[in-house]
Amino acid sequence: MSGDLYAQPGIINQVYCDQDDKESILNIYVSAESLKVYDKPWVEVISPTTPPEAQHPVIRENSRTRNHVRTDSVFLGVLCLLLLAGIIFLGVKMNRDRTNWRREKDQCMADKANLRKICDQLRANNSEFSRGKDALWRFCKKKTQISKNLDNS
Repeated sequence: MSGDLYAQPGIINQVYCDQDDKESILNIYVSAESLKVYDKPWVEVISPTTPPEAQHPVIRENSRTRNHVRTDSVFLGVLCLLLLAGIIFLGVKMNRDRTNWRREKDQCMADKANLRKICDQLRANNSEFSRGKDALWRFCKKKTQISKNLDNS
């Protein structure tokens, strides 16, 4: 079909429906005046070979439908741009937050390592003090026994 369209310049193919809902293609010859009209590109000249409109109603777009389609297209385009901007914003924010979270995680890991060292030192000191306390307790116990023995003698 596209080969036929380009083989004969100046022909516009237009689809119409028969009463029994069969689609047919009409070749409509375009005049020079309709090609010069830029603000109304839907203006066409129908050739005399076209069947009357009463027999074969032609499906056409009116200007209101075309304006609604254009308005809807612009709205959807703007909506897509807003969604794209939102996705980009969230991506940048997520990347920045991820960097902060990694920095905080590294800081927490360093704090944890320092606390483990301190805890190990405190355990070592505790065991040392416990040994010292036990030695002092034994020493005191021996002294009390010696003083009791001296008092008894």
